[in-house]
Amino acid sequence: MKKKNYLLIFILFLLVFAIFSTRIQFHDVNEYITIAKALAGINNLNVFTGHSSFYPLIISLFLRIWPNIIMIKIVNTMWLFLIGAILLLWLKSKKTFIIFAFSPLVWYMSIQTTPVLPASLFLLLAFIFFKKQNIKYNNLYSGLCLGLSFAFYTPMILVSL
Repeated sequence: MKKKNYLLIFILFLLVFAIFSTRIQFHDVNEYITIAKALAGINNLNVFTGHSSFYPLIISLFLRIWPNIIMIKIVNTMWLFLIGAILLLWLKSKKTFIIFAFSPLVWYMSIQTTPVLPASLFLLLAFIFFKKQNIKYNNLYSGLCLGLSFAFYTPMILVSL
């Protein structure tokens, strides 16, 4: 089977699972969704945040297109799809992708609104750029991705040490 088919099957099942899931509660989901709504112009509560506002800002851009909870679910599955695509296409490892795609953690996190997903994507990119010495300015790209990872989820700096 071609790599493209693996990705299409993965994103199809991931989207169906996320869209039809009724429970999306994680410990900070309400805060991220409320901030994203406020940034999208859908003000329903007074906003208070103890976390980075970068992730809700990204979600708010999509909420301006379609202000629905399904859009938030699609954005969250997008991060997992991009991680899977990087594992399959850039690292050229079907085995790694299959392990990733069938991991219960992937399916559990696909319905959560958490900045850990984009932070993990950018941490993976930072690691790949750091290891790929044949790419010009690989350390610059690695540093930018690590900074974006930290911008999405502040404790990610501890993981990167």
